[in-house]
Amino acid sequence: MTQAELVEQIAKRSGLKQKSVEAFLAAFYEIIVGELARGEAVRLRKFGTFLPKVWRHRSRWHAGQKELLSADALVVPRFRPGRPLRKLIAQKLMAVQLPNGRFIIRPREPESSLPSKR
Repeated sequence: MTQAELVEQIAKRSGLKQKSVEAFLAAFYEIIVGELARGEAVRLRKFGTFLPKVWRHRSRWHAGQKELLSADALVVPRFRPGRPLRKLIAQKLMAVQLPNGRFIIRPREPESSLPSKR
């Protein structure tokens, strides 16, 4: 789903004008980014948490150049979904492994269409 599709869906469901929804999303984005830039987490109950995550300093050996490379610590944004969101996704979707080892995501089949276990 793109941002334009999200704006359209919110406008349809809420009865608001698309310009109002776009303004809301812009403000929402600015607030989230601003709080993360200050090092603060943003918690949305039943949805999840946006938080800054620290990736530690690392040293790695570069075999081709035969030297030790250093990477400074980084702070990156992270989203941690809330329990209700995780449960809903687990109920609705499943991962299927392909013969090449990759995974794809598919909807779960409704309970009524599954064969009964005796």
